[in-house]
Order: sequence, then structure tokens, then C-alpha cells
Amino acid sequence: MIMERIVPTLCIVFVVLSCILQEGCSQTQDEKKKKGVGKEGGGGGDPHFMLRIDSLDFPVCFDIDAVEGDVIRMLKDPISGITINGGIVSSNQKKADGSFKTFIGELYLQTHNAQIHIKPDDITFNGASLSWNEEHVFEMNNIKIQFNRNRRHGNIMHLELGNDVAIEIRRLMKEDTGLNVNYLNMNIDKETGISDKAGGILGQFVHKRTTLKKITIDSQGRKRGLFREIENGHKTHFKAILHQQPDVITTEMVWCWNVHRRTEGLLDGQLSDYFVSDITSA
Repeated sequence: MIMERIVPTLCIVFVVLSCILQEGCSQTQDEKKKKGVGKEGGGGGDPHFMLRIDSLDFPVCFDIDAVEGDVIRMLKDPISGITINGGIVSSNQKKADGSFKTFIGELYLQTHNAQIHIKPDDITFNGASLSWNEEHVFEMNNIKIQFNRNRRHGNIMHLELGNDVAIEIRRLMKEDTGLNVNYLNMNIDKETGISDKAGGILGQFVHKRTTLKKITIDSQGRKRGLFREIENGHKTHFKAILHQQPDVITTEMVWCWNVHRRTEGLLDGQLSDYFVSDITSA
């Protein structure tokens, strides 16, 4: 719910099932066109998270189970002073297991000299109100905010935090989605200013080294990847399936490595470590 980019694979891979593909072997033309580049991360509905890691051709995607009222720590960097929390709201749409789909209903960004509370209906910057329909660039405390609206992508808010960190937030309204809730999708568009001390669902990946070790083909013709993460000399592994998912900001279908439910080896610690008590928690 607070940040995204992901969905079931639409491609059919025609290969010999016993074939094992090592990293760097050939990919389909569609896959090559939809490579993830750079190192950034985002999240959105359910909530889904998409991480673009510079050592991988495609982003890594995963879900976090949450319920209405939960608050997820997206990023906390003690060096740059940036904290981002996302508050979860529930919808009337059910998942396969019968539970209701959840989304990011609000975001709270805090820097050394600014507190920005973002909801689909209103925005406050150090207590002052801003509008999603603002036509001019808003600048204060070395932070620049600009809004863009078009028929394809809807309302998008671009924040430059003044220290080589930029965030994009897309507003999705219920009249456009058919859901009973308004919600937000978020993407870290530029992470250069985030330090290697950062934590949170997205922040931890700034200082991790992730590599794709092996690709195999399962009985359904899907590519399954085995990945290794190295952080401070400690190695962990996780598995993922390559499929297509809508980008959280543009909604265009992109290829990603989907880590299905089990995030052991991908995330530091326990999932409970990423939940905080309040949207304004520092």
C-alpha cells in the first residue's frame, strides 16, 4: 500500500523444462524492453513494493500483509534525516484468501526542517495547506513540490527534498478505480542522498548488494530466480518468480521478480519490525 510496481505473468516462456539458465543468459525481446534500471523503490496497493536494483535487469517485487490502521516504516535515514511512513486503509475488494485488499491511505514525510502529511484529499506542509490542483511550483525549506496531472497517469506529486532525494506520489481516486477508497502510490525516484545507515522497507536496500545466482524453469514454464544478498559480510538468499506487474506511477506493465509471500532472506529482521505505532513516528 505505500509504495508499488507489480501482477500475474502474461508471458509464456517456451523452453525445455530441464534447462537451467545462468545469470546473463538470453532474455525475450519484451523482457529486454522492460528492464528495471537504476536503484529506486516504491509501493502501492496491498501493499506491493517494487525495488529497482542496479545489479539486476528487472526489479524485485513483494507484498506485505497489512490491515487498516497499520503504519509501515518505508524509510528512516538518521544521516539525511528523512523518515517516510505509510498509513494503511482497507477497501471493499477481497483477495483470494477472503481478506480485504488494503492500500496506502496517507504518507508522512519528515526531514530536519519539514513535516509533510499527504492524503488523497489534502496535503499539509509544516501546517500550511497545499492542493493537489496546485499549478505552480511550491518551494520552502529547500524542498520543491510540483504537481502534474494528465489523463493517463492522473495526479502525480513530485518532491525534491534538497539532498539528492526525490519522491513521486500518485493519487488514485475512487471514482477512477471503482474502489470505495482513495489511496496513494509512492516511488523513490532518486536515492543518491540516502545514506548506507538507512532502514525501513525500502531504505535498507540502499546498502545491500543483491545478485541473481541462478534461473530455472518450473513446470508451468515460469522463470524462477535464486538471489543472494550481502550486507556487512552477511549472506542471505531468497527466491522469486519473473512476471509482469503494473508500474505504481505509470501503470505500464513491467517485468519484475516477484517474491511470493515468504520474504525471509530479502528483508532484515521480522516483518513486525517495519510497523510503527503512529503515522508521525520519528
